[in-house]
Amino acid sequence: MVEIDYKKEIANKILAKYENSKHFLSLHSTNRRVLLKMTEINKHYNDSSFYNTYRAINEVVDELKKEGYIAINKDTQEDNISIALNLDLEKIQQLYIIAKRVNKHDLLAGILEVCEEEKSDVDWINTFLLETMQSLKEGHASPYLKDKEDARDILHILKKLTRQKEEISLRKFSILCFHDSKKLEGYLPRVESIIQHYDHEELEEDVLSSFNVLKNPGFIYLKGHIVIALHGQVIDIGKINGPFSITTENLTALEIIAIEDHHLVTIENLTSFYDLKLNDSLMIYLGGYHNTLRRSLLLKIIAFKPSLACFHFGDLDAGGMNIFHHLRTKTNINFKPLAMNCFILEKYRDYGRKLTQNDMIRLNNNDDSYFQDVIKLMLEWHIKLEQEIIDLPEDVFEQPQYF
Repeated sequence: MVEIDYKKEIANKILAKYENSKHFLSLHSTNRRVLLKMTEINKHYNDSSFYNTYRAINEVVDELKKEGYIAINKDTQEDNISIALNLDLEKIQQLYIIAKRVNKHDLLAGILEVCEEEKSDVDWINTFLLETMQSLKEGHASPYLKDKEDARDILHILKKLTRQKEEISLRKFSILCFHDSKKLEGYLPRVESIIQHYDHEELEEDVLSSFNVLKNPGFIYLKGHIVIALHGQVIDIGKINGPFSITTENLTALEIIAIEDHHLVTIENLTSFYDLKLNDSLMIYLGGYHNTLRRSLLLKIIAFKPSLACFHFGDLDAGGMNIFHHLRTKTNINFKPLAMNCFILEKYRDYGRKLTQNDMIRLNNNDDSYFQDVIKLMLEWHIKLEQEIIDLPEDVFEQPQYF
């Protein structure tokens, strides 16, 4: 059995209480003492069957008292014994050494120094910096930045993301940032949280792809009656038996020669893309969440044939609606939802999946006029639909109930 270092344990626990008290900001701000109950040191302190634990804690407490770090506090009414921190700054600093704990004042000051040095030409990063600095000055730890070096790394990642103009794999982006293919992964949850909270332009899911950083190589899939040219090679996709894939690296070189179809349909999920056969339709799977580079293909298509009627077919849930909204606002193309309405929800009601609490919050916050009727029904029935279970007829554009 591992022997517990109660001196270090007690020092850490009472310092944690101190750091969350008003004393941390000003020793004269309150008359309340920083107290730590013996049972908070070990829940078995008052249990007679744990006498050795009781004795070991008391020995350490007596030692800390003699050294001037704490005082004993007895509550005779509740028969509780606590220890009270000596608020002398020199003693507190020595206690940090015993605890092998970084002084929170020094920790916050280091992070603040980094934030004050940083400047960005990106508004949401500046907002993040300003709010973080204000919080640090008030004595609150940042939920995103652990220490000085960590703050430098996080801000370095954010800046690199906003400057990433070409698609790159997650591993290569990590090398670009740190000369290490795996180091970035440890920062991802906090980086994504910062972006979701401060960059309201971006999607709530698959955040990094919005900045051209992908976990897997990027492909776009096309099928329909379109003729393109790539590096001098003319390709008639309509004559190919199956979808045609293009790496995102080739998008800038792609030229459109002809489009025979009269509908453009973007499709959220790859399985649905493969299964769908729609008349008179140029269908595109953008490879998940669309970023600037992938949207450039849509803009090329519309520039070539502005008369195309544009539709998006996705999951009938909060995420699918969010993708649709993002697609419309980011491209300024007049997309309309396809098979994302009350007719579809009722038709496939038996295949619905139960809404989560987060689903309901997101649906209630959705004010897109295209979806208000179906959102009301989804909330009433507590269901959502995955795109893959929805079958569309080949002549879908001759059946207005689908759009």
